[in-house]
Amino acid sequence: MPLHSFICPNQHLMEVFQPRDRLREFEPCSWAGCGLESQKHFLRFPYAYMRQDVHYESPVDGRVITSQQARLEDMARNNCVEYDPAMKDDQQRRQKESDERLERNIEQHFDAEVAQMTPRKRELLEQELRSGADLEITRSSA
Repeated sequence: MPLHSFICPNQHLMEVFQPRDRLREFEPCSWAGCGLESQKHFLRFPYAYMRQDVHYESPVDGRVITSQQARLEDMARNNCVEYDPAMKDDQQRRQKESDERLERNIEQHFDAEVAQMTPRKRELLEQELRSGADLEITRSSA
C-alpha cells in the first residue's frame, strides 16, 4: 500500500497509507491542536523501505535530524526536495550554457574595444600578436 505525505499550512508533515482508489487530495492535519486541511505533497516508497535510521545535522539550519519523520519535516520547513541524480546533469548543462554566454559576451566586448581603438593602437596590437604575444583574458570585478 502506498505511503502518501501531506503537508498543512503550518508545515506539519504527516504520512498516510492509502490505496490509490481511496486517495483524497486533502486530509485533516493529525498534529495535536492543528486540524487544518493538509494537501497531498508527494508519494513515498513503502513505509518499511523508508524507515531507516537517520542521524545528521540539517545542512540548512543545523538542527539535529534523528528520524525519517524529522528529515521530512526539515525538508518541508526549508523548502527542500529529494536529491535526484538528474539534478547534477541539469546543473552541469546550465553551467555550460552560462560559460558559453560569458565567452560570447567577452568576445563581443573585446571586438567592441578593438573597434574603438585608434588605427595606430590596432596596428601596434596586431604587431604584438604577430610577434608571438598572447592574449590572456583575466576576470576581475570592479
